[in-house]
Amino acid sequence: MSDARSVVAAFYDAVQKRDMSSARQLLADDMTFIGLFETYPDADTYIATFTGLMQIVTRLDIEAIIGDGGDAAVFYQMHTSEPAAGVTLVAEWHEVRDGRIVRARSAFDGRLFAAMFGDGGAEGSGVEIVRRFEEEFKNQANHAIVDSLMTDDFVHHLPYGGLPSGRDGMKAVGELVTGLINDINVTVTMTVAEDDLVADRLEAAGVRVDNRRPIRWVENHIYRLRDGRICELWPAGGPDLS
Repeated sequence: MSDARSVVAAFYDAVQKRDMSSARQLLADDMTFIGLFETYPDADTYIATFTGLMQIVTRLDIEAIIGDGGDAAVFYQMHTSEPAAGVTLVAEWHEVRDGRIVRARSAFDGRLFAAMFGDGGAEGSGVEIVRRFEEEFKNQANHAIVDSLMTDDFVHHLPYGGLPSGRDGMKAVGELVTGLINDINVTVTMTVAEDDLVADRLEAAGVRVDNRRPIRWVENHIYRLRDGRICELWPAGGPDLS
């Protein structure tokens, strides 16, 4: 195994199995990794950081590995949990020599990880709060989380009639949806932050209680934050509850 594609495939096979020791053996000692936030000057520094990142990686799906002599490009979907819950498409260019990776460069949308690796500032904090809400309120059905993540004067613009205002309205819609749909699983596919606003898009799936048929839907939201809490929500989309 010496061609670049085989080496990179073996490296990520070990990573998927969480066998970071075997993955390290496929890196040259003086390997350099150039990432979005940091550059790692040697294999041990890089593998230590990657091992830490894997603590929040729930799944890593290889989409394609393309080899050309001593070079290989890999594209994969990285599914992560808090504090960077979501799915990120990662593209990497690896250079291989004598059966080991000597240099790698990574490209991806880093806004999801800004608070972890860089100075996320107010935008990074807002994204983290919104993603925590999506995970706990929807995937874990912890509807009481609104008392912690939303302000006392929170305003929602939910499209369902008869809901109470404020945080009680969010709790009511949470109970309504989970009463009609079981096994809800939400994946945030995009997040954008600007000033005090955070917008996201998510894909969701579940099973209807009445007929046990699977259901899928898409949601888009704009959140306004104030002092580290959500103070207003504009939603669009959602499951068909009829």
